[in-house]
Amino acid sequence: MLNTIKTVILICLVLSLWACASSSIIMIGAKRAPTDPNKVVLYTTAPSQPYSVIGIVTARSKAGLSSDQQQLNYAVEAMKEEAAKAGANGVIITGTGDENGGAGGGVFVPNGSGGGYFAGSSSHNKEVSGTAIYVSPEKPSN
Repeated sequence: MLNTIKTVILICLVLSLWACASSSIIMIGAKRAPTDPNKVVLYTTAPSQPYSVIGIVTARSKAGLSSDQQQLNYAVEAMKEEAAKAGANGVIITGTGDENGGAGGGVFVPNGSGGGYFAGSSSHNKEVSGTAIYVSPEKPSN
């Protein structure tokens, strides 16, 4: 019985360390051919080159015990991947913040005398949002 409890606790701890993120996009413009997420450029303001809006993209990290910066990095990568699937080659960042996700999971561990404790983690996720865009290639000047 004690080995089973230890195994359950170990599984919960491993799962809480697992880094993941979710993302979504609301399509506003026309979807384009997918692009390489590694080539999606992040902007804090609109680029000076002509561009078209593809959609509004949002991503949330669920990175367990990772640092705030690591959670934000996971969310940004998920946002770039979502934007790239819709054909974007850029994202204008419109917001970042925290999302309180409530209990992240856990397990009750009995102490053998009718009591026990709850071993778990809270979920404080990072969120990032932006406008997925396609920036037109610059034409060489003559």
